[in-house]
Amino acid sequence: MYRRPHKKNPYGSPVTKAIVKQNLVSEILNHKIRLYMLDAGEPCAQLMEATGVSIGMVGYAAEVEAAQPGSKFSREDPKLRILRGGLSACQQMLLANRWDPLQATSISMGIDATVELVPLVSPESLAEAMRALS
Repeated sequence: MYRRPHKKNPYGSPVTKAIVKQNLVSEILNHKIRLYMLDAGEPCAQLMEATGVSIGMVGYAAEVEAAQPGSKFSREDPKLRILRGGLSACQQMLLANRWDPLQATSISMGIDATVELVPLVSPESLAEAMRALS
């Protein structure tokens, strides 16, 4: 007896999607905690790189969705603009490799905007962002 092969959803079950998104949010919030544990002038390149990749991935996914017609996002969405500001501050700290506590607020606000955007971004856009940034 012939059975058609099961068509597997490439993005997983809804439970898998929720777990992946929750793990992403947890990882991003861990970056925020580590951010406030740094002392002024301390090397921060590794933390800023990890934080920037996480923020950038969610930002990329939101930008992908904003480019689609009929999207719930626009490029001028306030959360997306705050995310970009946090990403810019991460880049500055990465290049300097010396922690400046004055940048903590910008990066923290960018992280908060990222956490708010994660549930709104589709798993397909997140998967595309992961492929593009890896």
